[in-house]
Amino acid sequence: MFLTFLLGVQTTYAKTELVLPQNQVFFSIEQSQSFKSLEKEVQPNIGFLKEKVKFEKSESVFAQNNCYFSEYFVGYLAEAVDDIPSLIAKWNNLTITEAKSLYSKLSKTDALGSKTVVSQSEILAEINASSSLVNPYNFAHSIDDIVLSQDALFVRVHNAGNPNRPWIIAIEDFRKFTSQDDMIKKLALPILDNSGNVIKPTQISIVKVPTGTKVRKSVARPQDWPGQGHQPGGATQFEIRDQRAKIEWFKKIGSVSDYLN
Repeated sequence: MFLTFLLGVQTTYAKTELVLPQNQVFFSIEQSQSFKSLEKEVQPNIGFLKEKVKFEKSESVFAQNNCYFSEYFVGYLAEAVDDIPSLIAKWNNLTITEAKSLYSKLSKTDALGSKTVVSQSEILAEINASSSLVNPYNFAHSIDDIVLSQDALFVRVHNAGNPNRPWIIAIEDFRKFTSQDDMIKKLALPILDNSGNVIKPTQISIVKVPTGTKVRKSVARPQDWPGQGHQPGGATQFEIRDQRAKIEWFKKIGSVSDYLN
């Protein structure tokens, strides 16, 4: 990756290039000199750096064309390479700050793959085979099983004790909710335990579902959970179907209240 910079030292300008291999940053300057300001112009092919930034801070320039910049300057440049592919590539070692950054950069969930429409009779057979399953699917809408052809990123709302469960939400659908209560109603979530205590989902995680996993896309069915009254449903929901959701697929990004009022 190459970025072109213009270095301004009083009235003298020297053109140089910045090379960003992986996690290291190297600068090359034509001659050893100190300077007061640095203005960067980014080439059009670097889509995630859009604005000019003028830096007033620098430390010094040394012989042999080596340059050391202030922590502020290097930190800002680090954000330039902190793009979606690089964050996904280090998924297993993501910090919560990096996971939050990844979520903020994503505009939607791409659940791409081969799709099979699931019939109402198949759904009813699944429900009849279970002693505890309450029908979560609205039959007025298509119910599709998708075998992912590439990794897909979702979110999950949960409590401390159930982070890695199968029910997940597309990123763009989560952002449509206007509040935590709006989310609960539109997903028709049960929030009362067997003792009548209210247990709302308080945490949110970003979820990377790997290639080859089957997920089911549907619309939440209206529910009348005891003690909650009528929940209208109507939101799009996803469900991991063919294997147990693994804890390493989930990275916490904070409280639901950080993202919904």
